[in-house]
Amino acid sequence: MNDIEFNPPKVKASILERNLYFGCFILLVIQWGFFIYLVPSLPQEVPIHSSSLSGGNYSYGPKWTIIILPILATVMAGAMFGVRFAVRMMNFPVQVTEANAAVLIQLCRDFIAQMNLTIVSLFFAIFIDFSLVATDRVIEGFWVVPGGILVWLFGVMIYYIIVMRKRGKEQMEK
Repeated sequence: MNDIEFNPPKVKASILERNLYFGCFILLVIQWGFFIYLVPSLPQEVPIHSSSLSGGNYSYGPKWTIIILPILATVMAGAMFGVRFAVRMMNFPVQVTEANAAVLIQLCRDFIAQMNLTIVSLFFAIFIDFSLVATDRVIEGFWVVPGGILVWLFGVMIYYIIVMRKRGKEQMEK
């Protein structure tokens, strides 16, 4: 329900939103730093796909393909950073009115920032896993990290949907 039939209010970035984007930026810098540090020591064949969370069944490809993970993380982070300004493209779980628009937009922007950091974290965890497997330094049970991030991702989605519904209705009733 994103039928906004009025000019949506300008909403300043919250402290949470700014901190989440800052954390995302720092994580991207660390990921690119690891990439620059690790690439010379990687073998000619590196893992490019895992068909299980248990850390086995890897498919391998040329060394240069591992750059896809930091590139995807950077492109997705940039795209999600830009989407936060496209208010009319946002979907809300309640009807947007002039009374609840500012609250819903801020919650949605916080949600996008949270998703951005979570997705960059997921790409970073997969990058680390594939790099460790490529250099025969496998950490037993590391699959828990990307698995936990995925659980967190769905938890964040459910949380924000519930909060937007509740806060959106409360603002409409005022």
